[in-house]
Amino acid sequence: MQKEKKDNRRRYFRIVDSLGVSYRVIVDEHNDDEDPEKRIDTLSILSHHNILIQEQIDVVKSLSPEMAKLGSQLNQKIDAILMMLELDNLMSQHACHRIDQASLSASGVAFPVEEMLVPNTLLELDLLLRPSSKHVVVIGRVIACDRMHDTDTYFLRIEFTEMTDSNRETLIQHIVQRQGVLLRALKGSEEEN
Repeated sequence: MQKEKKDNRRRYFRIVDSLGVSYRVIVDEHNDDEDPEKRIDTLSILSHHNILIQEQIDVVKSLSPEMAKLGSQLNQKIDAILMMLELDNLMSQHACHRIDQASLSASGVAFPVEEMLVPNTLLELDLLLRPSSKHVVVIGRVIACDRMHDTDTYFLRIEFTEMTDSNRETLIQHIVQRQGVLLRALKGSEEEN
């Protein structure tokens, strides 16, 4: 019983902290598109098309080397465009962490957002902890999203529903360390007064 009380205290301790926040809405968990067995394997599709294109270029090469060269160059251009789109996608995933003041605990997080999200929406969150620059990736469910005082900003509250043990430990260690920093700063402030 004593251990359970200690775990609950640790689980629900909450701090206000500055952290990087990135999230994406997860389509309904029962949606077929989210089923790993039914996901489209884009890489396999592109590879298949490259094989078909190369076969046709080889056939055309004997008839018209110039047309084969043109087909090859067009295929290379398409590959370059796809590579740039993939790089752009990867860069936007890394750049979309905006730094916010957030209320953070091992069981959830709350922070301001620009969009209204309905309760029970599932989100994948990537929290960038500062100053360690460690990432904690979790799945959470929107508890509430309330408009903030006559603005177009909303205060989003999320309960964590899925998290790896290592991410949970990283998050708890961060909260305990930040708590220590905040308490030392408060104690120093009280001593000055």
